[in-house]
Amino acid sequence: MISTRLIQTNEVRRCACLLPALGLVAATGGDRPLAMLEVGASAGLNLNWDRYGYDYGAGRRLGVPASPVQLTCEVRGELPPLPPRLPALAWRVGVDLSPVDLRDPSAVGWLRALVWPDQPERAALLEAAIALARPDPPRLLAGDALEHLPRLIAEAPADAALGVVHTHTLNQFTPKARERLEAILCRASTEREIWRIGIEGRHGATHAELELARYAAGARRSRRALARCEGHGEWIEWLAR
Repeated sequence: MISTRLIQTNEVRRCACLLPALGLVAATGGDRPLAMLEVGASAGLNLNWDRYGYDYGAGRRLGVPASPVQLTCEVRGELPPLPPRLPALAWRVGVDLSPVDLRDPSAVGWLRALVWPDQPERAALLEAAIALARPDPPRLLAGDALEHLPRLIAEAPADAALGVVHTHTLNQFTPKARERLEAILCRASTEREIWRIGIEGRHGATHAELELARYAAGARRSRRALARCEGHGEWIEWLAR
């Protein structure tokens, strides 16, 4: 199995760090429904963020109380600007070089093997997210995301606020591929506003960074670091003002 598969952890607790950014996109977009396009989706479990419950401590809860997937995230410093309720999600799709089929026992076994053995809580969350997604898995496409993106952006509902999301994915892109991604988003933004939401590590840093960029009229109009966060979503520290 090791010789035939790629490392593609699908850590659902990262959704707790993505949620404040998704809320900002929804609010800035006039509370329109969201369209979510995930680059490097693995099994697509993060695409189901609207089906989970969230606990940020001190009674600050959001999401689906009865969901079998309940995500806890420690807040360091001030509370991120959480939306009053989960934004509506009108469309979701993920792209991965080798998407994980949740109906394939071997593929699911690989996902399980990628969780560190001394972290049973992560393993339990993964099992709950798999069980929730398996009857109705999100749409996943296999192949190079840079080839799929222009068509998928055009396919996204025109009346939705479009977010292109990636978590710990761009580190696998070459510098040239990152330039291509930027060019694709700029070009596509001549037709519609696009938001890019990313959680990526930084060289030499022990934490990851949540970043939000906006593209419109053919160019990137803004880019800002919103928060620091633990790589698996265990904590978030809000930076934006």
